[in-house]
Amino acid sequence: MAVLDPAETHHLISVLRLKTGEEIGLLDGKGSVYKAKIAHIKKEGVEVEIVSTRREQPPKTLVYLGQGLLKGKKMDFLFQKATELGVAGFCPFFSRRCITKEKSAHQQDRWQQITIEACKQCGQPFLPQFYPTTDFDAVLTIGQAFGLRLILWEGDCRPLKEVLTQYSPPGSILFLVGPEGGFSPEEVDKARAAGFLPVSLGKLVLRSETAALAMLSILQFHCNHLGG
Repeated sequence: MAVLDPAETHHLISVLRLKTGEEIGLLDGKGSVYKAKIAHIKKEGVEVEIVSTRREQPPKTLVYLGQGLLKGKKMDFLFQKATELGVAGFCPFFSRRCITKEKSAHQQDRWQQITIEACKQCGQPFLPQFYPTTDFDAVLTIGQAFGLRLILWEGDCRPLKEVLTQYSPPGSILFLVGPEGGFSPEEVDKARAAGFLPVSLGKLVLRSETAALAMLSILQFHCNHLGG
């Protein structure tokens, strides 16, 4: 027997309008997927009976996105879609050309809730990890723990496809995408010195959030996480 928290209870009763005896799916964000049956409906917490449990294995390669802060709701959209694509975690950061300078606990809480809702929507059993919003230099330091480090750059660099053909999927990948104004040449040089490989997605000029999702999809496919 398990008891749903107040937020999930409200969603189940007031939004989904489910009844006693109906079956629901539950996720714990750590790989466990449960089939449950509603046993008792109470405003303080719906009680459910666990019918079955399935344990999903984590991906062999964990792909993390380091994203320069974007203005408006772009970060919300990006985190939602990246979660649906199976990203393992996020490293939001400030860089020289960031337009927004917002940084707050509320912001981090909102992003976390967005990823939770995305996991529920698409059945993603693993909740992405969030690093606290930090500066560019700190992200380069964080990157030292990853098996492959990439930075997306529109300047003179190698195509992503060419780089990936030389690397079998490692245990972890961190790729960095700049804000609306991209990275400065000095930042790319600093990243290269820290072991990041500058890569390109081609000649098209993509919005930052589009480039991040395109690159994530390619990396996930390369690591056999998409496409069956």
